[in-house]
Amino acid sequence: MPLIRNGTTNDRRASDLTQQLASELSSPGKTGEPLVYENQIGQTQSYHVTVVWNEWDDFPLQSRSRIILDAYEQAAPEKTGKIRIAMGLTWPEAISMGIFPFSVKALLKENDPAELKERTHSALIEESAIEIGGGPQLRFRTLKEAQEAFERLQKLVPGPHWVISQEASAN
Repeated sequence: MPLIRNGTTNDRRASDLTQQLASELSSPGKTGEPLVYENQIGQTQSYHVTVVWNEWDDFPLQSRSRIILDAYEQAAPEKTGKIRIAMGLTWPEAISMGIFPFSVKALLKENDPAELKERTHSALIEESAIEIGGGPQLRFRTLKEAQEAFERLQKLVPGPHWVISQEASAN
């Protein structure tokens, strides 16, 4: 049987992503990517980490996990050895897996003024909307997160322009 090595094809790029992720872990931004979900598992002092980042697109899953673990080793050495699951996903992968079932969307009509469309688009971008499938989307893991974003958007662009939706589970 042949030997198939499944490492990163670009070690320099992997190193760059490790540095970027370590920087985010050391000094988290309020918006944008990468989005890091760190869940402590019960009383075990162990963690499950999910990093959603479209920069993962060219990397196999194993390489993504290695980059996450290396970034934690640099930025949060106290958690080294305590991460049980390190999963790196692109936005489309995370959405297709049902990790972000809630979304806040703008309900605009074809004949709405261009200025309203621009303000709505800007508000979505300010809230860290991601560009997927033809327009900005705000995606959330919980209804509470979606409701908080909805309230912020209502303040930025008041009116009946916003709706929270939940995708039906595939299960």
